[in-house]
Amino acid sequence: MAGTLRVGGKVLATHNSETDEVTLSENVKNVFKSGTALTIPSSGGAATYDFTIPSGVKYVSLMGRDISHTVGNPGTDIFICLGTSSGIVTSGYTGVGGYFGSSSSIELANYGFMLFNNTWGTTLQDAIWELYNLNGNEWMCKGIGNYGTNAPTLFAMSNGHIDLGAELTTIQLKIATGVFDGGFLNILYSY
Repeated sequence: MAGTLRVGGKVLATHNSETDEVTLSENVKNVFKSGTALTIPSSGGAATYDFTIPSGVKYVSLMGRDISHTVGNPGTDIFICLGTSSGIVTSGYTGVGGYFGSSSSIELANYGFMLFNNTWGTTLQDAIWELYNLNGNEWMCKGIGNYGTNAPTLFAMSNGHIDLGAELTTIQLKIATGVFDGGFLNILYSY
């Protein structure tokens, strides 16, 4: 029997009863949208990088490869903050972040979703922060990453949530001190 699968008025798939083929619509093929990728310059980098999030998004993944910065020992924190039309939210986060492996360090972080704490500028970080819309304007974050060069035995994790009180419009990558001086960033989102 031929048929069409719809969710919320959008066609997801059609079935041809003669050939028994199921064809996915563009609504399924384009579940994930890509934002604008960004290469962090080796000089003249910034302490923050913002990514605009379209209205109605329910899932966001911010990915980073070979992220480095200018701070030496004792290091600095790398984290993300979320923003609304009123600006970047810098308090009210509930969560922890840090590393474990050959040594460990875990910190509470109410200022953002921290993934890397006390990381040196000569250490390259790879990271994925995943954000899930829990309910209304409440967001959950799960972060994973690794401390690459200079700390190859350390794995980073973070987890937490925040109620923004308004719709998410921005994801901001931040460093507590210094500036970023290398890396590649990209963002994916889904409705």
